[in-house]
Amino acid sequence: MNQGQGSIPQKYRHQVRIGNWSEEWELEKIRFKDYLATQTKTSIAQQKIEAGHQKASLTYSRDGYIHFGDRIMLYNDKTRGYLVCDIWEKYNQIDESYPVSTTGKTFPCARSIFLIQPCPEDYNPRQNILCYGQKFKIVVNPRMFRKPLYLSSQPADPQRSKKNSRQQDSFLSSKDNFDSVWVVEHIDPQIRFEMNKQPVRANDPIILKHFQTNQYLASDEQQVKNTYGIENEVFALQYQTYNKTQNLIAEKMGRTTIDIPMRNQHSQNTWCLVTADDPILEFDESVLDRIETPKDIVQKLRYQISARGFFSLRGLDFIFRDMDQQKTGQLEYDDFRWGLRNFGIQSTPEEVKLLMEAYDKNLNGYVDYQEFISSLRGSLSDRRSDLVSKAFEKIQQQYGVVNLETIGKAYKAHKYTDVVRGQKSAKQHFDEFIKEWQIKDLLKPISKLEFILFYQDVSALIDREEQFDSLIKQTWEL
Repeated sequence: MNQGQGSIPQKYRHQVRIGNWSEEWELEKIRFKDYLATQTKTSIAQQKIEAGHQKASLTYSRDGYIHFGDRIMLYNDKTRGYLVCDIWEKYNQIDESYPVSTTGKTFPCARSIFLIQPCPEDYNPRQNILCYGQKFKIVVNPRMFRKPLYLSSQPADPQRSKKNSRQQDSFLSSKDNFDSVWVVEHIDPQIRFEMNKQPVRANDPIILKHFQTNQYLASDEQQVKNTYGIENEVFALQYQTYNKTQNLIAEKMGRTTIDIPMRNQHSQNTWCLVTADDPILEFDESVLDRIETPKDIVQKLRYQISARGFFSLRGLDFIFRDMDQQKTGQLEYDDFRWGLRNFGIQSTPEEVKLLMEAYDKNLNGYVDYQEFISSLRGSLSDRRSDLVSKAFEKIQQQYGVVNLETIGKAYKAHKYTDVVRGQKSAKQHFDEFIKEWQIKDLLKPISKLEFILFYQDVSALIDREEQFDSLIKQTWEL
């Protein structure tokens, strides 16, 4: 190629790629694929967690006893946690079984609520109450799985045992057989024989014996990692004391028989069949599944939000306002859908589409999220408004001004329902309560209207008047 005088010799055209261009291009493609895989994996994991944490009904025992058909939670004394299931990890492809564990980080939801089911050969329809010594089955919540799964156990062998403790495995199985039969025994061995055929009271300490192997359901602080994080192993093993029992004397006097163990069980074997302490926790679950009108969906979402706490509705409102950068009170369809998802609301695409159509009044592709929040919030009754006003006036009379600082001084976090139940610490609830006000300046005055609007959001998630009254009166000592 001819070159003019003083010109630079041209070795390559501008289209020519120099260096390790192919390697760099391949690396960029790999990085992008890894990024997409990570995003997909995170999204799937979040969907699994949301499915397990969807709200479910917990039976409220009106006579104080456990009945067949009740939906209960199982509390373990050693781990101070509740029995939960993980249907996303299969044990055996042939048997179709899934692991169980215990955790303290749960609430009444699909993975922590189980059904009490009778065994046909040991069931009297005239007496629908579970009794000591009676055979029964523990079934996973129907909202969690498409078909019945039974809490079961099998003797340990080289092929099947717990990963960490190597003890007899306890698991959920699709097989309805003798491996899934359990018996409730009284916690006190001195009266265990006499308590047979007596009804089991809700929330009393008990032990659960596996009928087939005579081992007791247990949980210890052997940690396992699953879809939901770090939890505790559940297996079947007798944790008994080594004190003298004087069995022969008890048998001679007729207080026991040879097949009744007389040693006390340790806390690993101690369980409670927990029922709701408030009737509001028992409800018709069909409301959660029915898709008919936007009003039905709003009620379903209200149930889901209330499971996160009575102060959660303001959090959803804050997410929408933060996404609305133009402050128009409207959001595009995709923003509205992602706002619900980021808040943790589990809804089907059909439900979200129906909500979008209902709240797109102008048919311009934008959702009026303020109207949607208003429909969730509802109105505050005169009775509730008067009660909230009394709380405001008490703070004003006591401190002269109402702001976050004086609210924090007057609020009794240790009397909040979740704190009393032990589900949260007083400090944890107090921090959440203050955060929900979304006010950075602690000394900024709060008007009576703002105070009432705050509790209007709380009121939307509480159906019963007496429960709302109790919440206000206890936390503000009215």
